[in-house]
Amino acid sequence: DRRQEPEPIKKTASEERLSASSIKTPRELAQQYAAYIAQLRESKIELGWPDIDSRIRGITAGEVMTIMAKCRGGKTALLQNILLNIGRRATSTTLFLSMEQPGHQVFERYAQMGCGQKGSYIERSWQESEQPVQAIIESVAADLGDRTLTCDEAGLKPSDIEQVIPMAEERLGRKLNLVAIDYLGLIDGHDMDR
Repeated sequence: DRRQEPEPIKKTASEERLSASSIKTPRELAQQYAAYIAQLRESKIELGWPDIDSRIRGITAGEVMTIMAKCRGGKTALLQNILLNIGRRATSTTLFLSMEQPGHQVFERYAQMGCGQKGSYIERSWQESEQPVQAIIESVAADLGDRTLTCDEAGLKPSDIEQVIPMAEERLGRKLNLVAIDYLGLIDGHDMDR
């Protein structure tokens, strides 16, 4: 007599994920918090504006921050100021995916911020003499170092972004602390359903 053995009951995803260790005491929560605080020392990024930083307490790994404003409201300028403030701290690495502004405009904006000059001054200096040009380059390089990278390819797809991030990390020799995308509306969404 051949009896069929009953098929094992399959666990749901939440049943496989949950265990008795999912339920924690206050002391265990405190241990988790201590590990989180230790990780913050390495990964927390402050924007460079004390009033804002004190309210949001910086950005940490896995968090997403969105800057929203009307067209021509200064979102890119704000983002580049954030990147400049982060770049001035030698411990943080960033990648700016500038799908709207080409690289030459990104550089000019960094030069404006770093030198405290208008774009017309940067452009005129570049055209007239080599000496101010070197001073501008040195100012931007001193502020951003080699830790602030920019990719100005337009129309990146999510799969492209997945490729660019490890390329940037390889170039830096370490993990990125921040990826800044300007702007989400220009991402080519053809492979969004993967």
